[in-house]
Amino acid sequence: MKKARCVCIALLLLAMTSLAALAVEPLKLYPTGVGDGYAGRSWYGWNGSWAETSESSVRFWHNSDNRESGRGMIIINISLLAGRTLASGSATFNFYSYGINGTSLQWYGGDPGSEVVAGFSQAGGEEIAPLGSVGEGWLSYDVTSRVQSAINAGWSNVGFIFNAQNYCGGSVGSVEGDKAAYVQVTPEPSGLLALASGMSALAGFALRRRRG
Repeated sequence: MKKARCVCIALLLLAMTSLAALAVEPLKLYPTGVGDGYAGRSWYGWNGSWAETSESSVRFWHNSDNRESGRGMIIINISLLAGRTLASGSATFNFYSYGINGTSLQWYGGDPGSEVVAGFSQAGGEEIAPLGSVGEGWLSYDVTSRVQSAINAGWSNVGFIFNAQNYCGGSVGSVEGDKAAYVQVTPEPSGLLALASGMSALAGFALRRRRG
């Protein structure tokens, strides 16, 4: 009987540890195929705008000589975060750089909808970070306060803009290229985690008593 009780307590400890791990699993939110791309604009001659959402990277550029530019745009649906209060520093915007210079990473100040469209060719917003000279690799920036403001405002989507300036530009990973950008939210230990920890402590105490 004593051996069976010890086994049960050990299994309880294992279950509570697994439950605690699940309670703090990060949530990753990705764009859809039409939710990342670029919007270009030519104001020389035909003065047109266009959008491209199917390339293996999200490009952005600025060329005053050719009087042409393009804004990179990444749209992420945040509906799963509705009603949540984010812990400080818990939400990050992550993207893969293929090389960037002279570009401003910006926050689109409104719900952009779910698709990259030609109208974003002149989009701009509050700067998240300057991307002066960046090599290849993953980058991450804290966007907790901005995402929280979007949740509070009831937005379904948030937008991130790559605004190249002064003959500069670059590109980042897209969904089609298997290096999609994403917003990652790491939750605080919840009531479930606290309950799991408490039950694990009680189980450990009971096991010690049995051994004593």
